[in-house]
Amino acid sequence: MLKPGDVVFYARSPASEFCDAVEQVIPNNSYFHVALAVSERSLVEATPEGVLERTLKDSLDDNQPGIVEILEVKGIPESTILKAATWCRSKVGFPYNDLFSADLMNSDDLESYYCSQLITEAFRGVEMHWPTHTLNFLNCDGNLIEFWIEYFRKRGRPQVPQGDVGSHPGQLRRSPVLVLKMRILPTKMNLNTLKESKLLELSSHFVGGNHVEFVSNRQFPVMEPRCGRKLATWHYANAEQVDLVVKTAKNAQKTWAGSTWMERNEVLKKTAELLKTHCDDIAYWECLSNGKPISEAKADVLSCVDTFNFYSGIAHDLLGHHIPLDPTCYAYTRRLPIGVVAAIGAWNYPIQTCTWKTAPALACGNSIIYKPSPLSPVTALILGEILKTAGLPDGVFNVIQGDAETAQHLIHHDDVTKVSFTGSIPTGKKIMAACAERNIKPVTMELGGKSALIVFEDADVDSGVACAMMANFYSQGQVCSNASKVLVHKGVLKEFLEKLVKKTKELKIGDPLKDETQVGAHISEVHRTRVEGYINGAINEGATKICGGDRIQVPGLENGYYLSPCILTDITPNMTVYKEEIFGAVLLIIPFDTEEEAVGIANDTDMGLAAGLVTKDLAKSYRISEQLNAGNVYVNTFNDVSPLVPFGGIGESGFGRENGVAVLEHYTQLKSVFVNTGALVCYYIINQPDPSLAPTDLCDNFILINSAHISEGGALEYVAEDLEGFGHLFDGKRELYVTITSSNPSFTFLTSNTTLVHEFSKSVCQMLKSFNLNGVDIDWEFPVWSRDAKKIDKANFGTFLRILRSHLQNSGFKLSVAVSGPPTISRVAYDVEALAKYADMVQIMNYDFHVFNRYSNPLVGFNAPLHPMRAEISVLGEMNSESSMKTWLDLGLPKNISYFGIPTYARAYQLLTHYLHKPYSPAIRSRPEITNYWDVCIFSKSGYYTNVWNHNAQAPYLYGKDGLWISYENQQSILAKMAFARKWGVGGVMVYAVGSDDYHGKCGYGRYPLLTKISKLARN
Repeated sequence: MLKPGDVVFYARSPASEFCDAVEQVIPNNSYFHVALAVSERSLVEATPEGVLERTLKDSLDDNQPGIVEILEVKGIPESTILKAATWCRSKVGFPYNDLFSADLMNSDDLESYYCSQLITEAFRGVEMHWPTHTLNFLNCDGNLIEFWIEYFRKRGRPQVPQGDVGSHPGQLRRSPVLVLKMRILPTKMNLNTLKESKLLELSSHFVGGNHVEFVSNRQFPVMEPRCGRKLATWHYANAEQVDLVVKTAKNAQKTWAGSTWMERNEVLKKTAELLKTHCDDIAYWECLSNGKPISEAKADVLSCVDTFNFYSGIAHDLLGHHIPLDPTCYAYTRRLPIGVVAAIGAWNYPIQTCTWKTAPALACGNSIIYKPSPLSPVTALILGEILKTAGLPDGVFNVIQGDAETAQHLIHHDDVTKVSFTGSIPTGKKIMAACAERNIKPVTMELGGKSALIVFEDADVDSGVACAMMANFYSQGQVCSNASKVLVHKGVLKEFLEKLVKKTKELKIGDPLKDETQVGAHISEVHRTRVEGYINGAINEGATKICGGDRIQVPGLENGYYLSPCILTDITPNMTVYKEEIFGAVLLIIPFDTEEEAVGIANDTDMGLAAGLVTKDLAKSYRISEQLNAGNVYVNTFNDVSPLVPFGGIGESGFGRENGVAVLEHYTQLKSVFVNTGALVCYYIINQPDPSLAPTDLCDNFILINSAHISEGGALEYVAEDLEGFGHLFDGKRELYVTITSSNPSFTFLTSNTTLVHEFSKSVCQMLKSFNLNGVDIDWEFPVWSRDAKKIDKANFGTFLRILRSHLQNSGFKLSVAVSGPPTISRVAYDVEALAKYADMVQIMNYDFHVFNRYSNPLVGFNAPLHPMRAEISVLGEMNSESSMKTWLDLGLPKNISYFGIPTYARAYQLLTHYLHKPYSPAIRSRPEITNYWDVCIFSKSGYYTNVWNHNAQAPYLYGKDGLWISYENQQSILAKMAFARKWGVGGVMVYAVGSDDYHGKCGYGRYPLLTKISKLARN
């Protein structure tokens, strides 16, 4: 609703004695407060608590105004207005000028501002002046107001500053450069006194949870069909106002879409309860603005109760499907909200049409902008108030009044993502064309019909008459599915017509507010005349009027739009009434001889909304129902509806459905997600190999290892040349991360101070932006450096992740964390709950087991031995991938973010003692050195080493006679490790590091033989 520079005035406040006193000091004034908008969502205001920036909603809740006016500043450059808003924002946190002094000093001698002074100073700074004003504290009798005498006395000022230079909201409001944009009435309807409330005086629109009156040059009368009087004058929304409402709905939809099913269901169920509680009063307003009998209006409201109740329990119907594809791949579907729904309603069922569109749209997580017909615009506003009372967040449901021009602005808006329309066929075609032009918006069309009811010879005649009357005279015949063509078998025609005429003449036409009334008023004088035109036209074309079609004057309501139900016979296919939708209480009698003839007449139209038949023959009912071209078929009844059953037409009667589970298809969008559980993340050490040799086609994501350091102030320091060009090299086909290791320096230093963490996080985001990277990888392999540091490091670790994630998420970046493999570390050193909550990926280094014995001698094992080995049991028993993965998952790390580590490098070990210098030695070794895979190829061909396969470790090693022992990976071990990774069902596989593979192809197996094998297994 706001834009920077708008001036917001508050009037008629019951909030406090202070506000009342401010309001009183200017004659004929109701303004007590003023604020300045500084963004689309927030404003700055000087209050007794100081200068605050907050949302309009929070300000309204605090100040409790009766009316809020938003005015635009006109006649000065936009840049000047924005400067004023910026200056005003800079004063947030300053105290309140409780003395109203012109020198901006308060009772504590501090620079300060009161509400209107803040505005005048903001614009004075950019050379704009407001109307002059001298402070006044006198009442209308010319005496000082007691409140102000006491007010200044408490502040040590015995003299009230009467006549000093100052400002006041009421004076500012008179500025010629301010132009009223809209008026908001935050006061809620009193649902308990709804019938007596001054509903029509509230506003034309309901936007952002408030009753809003837009300033518009285009107005329309709200009429009362029962007596022809004007109830109010309301305003159509223009293009700028439509844009504002759409933005409001779009912002609110994000929050609503994120709500749980239980939260949505609770709102819808509460709405149903409120509708039921206030049914009589809502029906009163429905009757008043539409003219239908009160009994029908009550039935409409109760049907809305059923609709909201139904959609409060459809969460299970919005679930997606899980589709296994192969051992490492699966897909799933999700039903997501479609976004901002523009719903355009008809005048014949005002609150029911609104409900049919609103309830499912809200259940699916959408926001909605409902434009009722100008002929019956009232009860949609009541539904808005009920939804707000039920707990629906502000802005999720909005009502704007408008005509065809307003509708065009709405459906053409780029942020409207779905259109649902109920109305005429010509208008529906125009809307479809408009939706095809702009973003190809999906549409639901519930359009007109030319329906038929077939009364067969075997039918119960009384039942046939009842169906025919329901199909034509209910709601004065103003029903889109009405069967104006009543086809009667010649064998029962005479009896049928006699009974029909008798029953029709007995219908009670009168005041819609009376319970006994069966036929109320038509919606408007124009429409009544239109229906009369169809009757007279048919007579001129040869039809015979049996009864009705006359204007009725109801005593006391002589100017109401009443017309008696009409029956016509002698109808031929060339007549206008045979072809066109009348939308009035005009029943056409058409005789027939055979089933084929009846079905042919019923289907003789391009429309296909409804059809009906009356018969005692069950087989016939099935047979004929299949032959009728209609979206809804009624057997021995007509015009039944239920929220459980889809309703809609075929042909020119539209497409899409209202009601039932089927409607969920139209208010959601289906997303199919394909998941390869073998997602492959590759660590790449900068320039190892040269970027031109990087295996860009083998990995899904790359993590770049560079020489970054953390400064004493927390900021990240790095060599820019290391990162330049990588974003371009991979050309957006793969996600790129950069790694920061805990050893440069230890994160213990960094995470001990949240200020440093914020600085670090900011610098990381800046680096990622500068080099077009997707995220950061935190190498937390050594989470602690001493026993004393364990506990505090663990807590700081969680805090660090939370802060870093917040910065990254705000900038659209992702977070990867590399963690240690040994269970002895993972059990005590990591805040696993924080990892699960904040990390997008967790790289488990289960190929690298580092521990220390009591003599601080390093003990290391195979490159990721898969299973426990006898030699380990006496030492640790956990230095293997099986123990590592089980521990991490048992700690609660989600499988979908867990990545199983596989090395491509080899480790060379010197055996501990002389008696271990032999093949098949125990796994625990000392003094490791890392070497590359191509070196292993050379060693294995030298004849100096014995190549051994360890079954438990599922890994090979080379044994040298001098006690040198080299653990490495080959095609066989890669196969075993990939099968092991699949067994755990984790998010993917991580490879460290691609540069240690044979990227030159020296071994004779092609470039990157190990990575190629891993990549193929991950993708197949």
